[in-house]
Amino acid sequence: QQLERERSFAERSYLGYRQRAEELQVYQDLAHRELAHVALVRRAVPVHASVSTGIGGLVVLALLGGAVLGVLRAMLRQLFDHTFQEPERVAEVLSLQVLASIPDADEAARFDEARRTAGSAVQA
Repeated sequence: QQLERERSFAERSYLGYRQRAEELQVYQDLAHRELAHVALVRRAVPVHASVSTGIGGLVVLALLGGAVLGVLRAMLRQLFDHTFQEPERVAEVLSLQVLASIPDADEAARFDEARRTAGSAVQA
């Protein structure tokens, strides 16, 4: 009975080692072919039609994307701009009297032009 158990154990061990050896051989063959992690899902079929949108489509997409990003940037800039834009707003928020303000460059240019026009009219 003891001899039968040893024979049974040796046979199971031999079968287990043989199965592992076969698995190792298959794995080595697959690794040798570099197909260890590849599974064929379906046969590859060449595509005969163009899949790109072409240069015109890319230009349109670029212009559209640029416009969207530009508008988005302007909206975010306006949203996060916490500066005072008009002197009246300073007086309203801080409850202080505005003593002086620096004019915009466009307003200053218009003021200078009006002063020169008025000065030339007075001289004439």
